[in-house]
Amino acid sequence: MVANPECSWCFHSAKCIHMDRTGIQTVMKPRQFFKSNKSTIKHVILRGGGFYPTASAMFRSHSIKDLPDFYFSAPIGDAPLALLASSKGSVGYLDEIMSVYRMNLAGSWSNRKNQEAGSWDNYLNTHKKIEKYLQEFNVYSGFRYEKYLKSRIIHLKCFLFWRALSLPVDMYSINQRLQRVKAIDLQCEVGYLIKFIFRASWTLLSILTKKLHKK
Repeated sequence: MVANPECSWCFHSAKCIHMDRTGIQTVMKPRQFFKSNKSTIKHVILRGGGFYPTASAMFRSHSIKDLPDFYFSAPIGDAPLALLASSKGSVGYLDEIMSVYRMNLAGSWSNRKNQEAGSWDNYLNTHKKIEKYLQEFNVYSGFRYEKYLKSRIIHLKCFLFWRALSLPVDMYSINQRLQRVKAIDLQCEVGYLIKFIFRASWTLLSILTKKLHKK
């Protein structure tokens, strides 16, 4: 941070231990930082808060002073904090593993969110709160990053749309699925929605193909 005064915050890679999968270990390294040790708020907005190990973050004190009201009403803390800091400088990255990130630990936000996935109302409510703080950050930042924020919000809504349609067949009728789709208030370009569904389908097909080859 001393050598890079233009950076308002930084983070490093981490070893991840998946607590819900018998301690499987992986490494968390954000793709967009592979060619450089710096990035911008664009990546922070488009990737959300899950692209960096929370425990590895270090912020300059002035970049997170006088936190706005939307930070305290947001359903998560790391993502809006990263947004606020990124609006005041670059993001630095150290490509060294210097911490351990325990994922899906009992009582953690990620674990609670996974449990909420079984309750559509809770899941939808969380995503609406995320959309709300992104809209409020848009106003807070003087609409400088509106293009990226709109893209992120549309992505979240498309993900909810996909989730609503992929609910277990034996638990939800077609009418129930359509009611959940209506609740999303999906207002985006049809082209973006088609592109999102195509990418999700292609990713799923790739995963299934790899598993079949392994067998």
